[in-house]
Amino acid sequence: MIYDPEDPASYRSFRIVLDPGSKEPIPTDFFYAVIDEFFEQDFLKSLYEEASLATLFEKFLALNR
Repeated sequence: MIYDPEDPASYRSFRIVLDPGSKEPIPTDFFYAVIDEFFEQDFLKSLYEEASLATLFEKFLALNR
């Protein structure tokens, strides 16, 4: 249940981890690398219709309807 009138509201936090056993913060360079890879031209091209990633996603949707 998402909302429970009997349970008082409280703050919930989260942190992004690569290794659940580690208490070390993720280096900021990691986020720069992820952003660079996400916006890489070859990756973006793969998202377009009839590209490899888009084709796989369409197959996934067809199997899970």
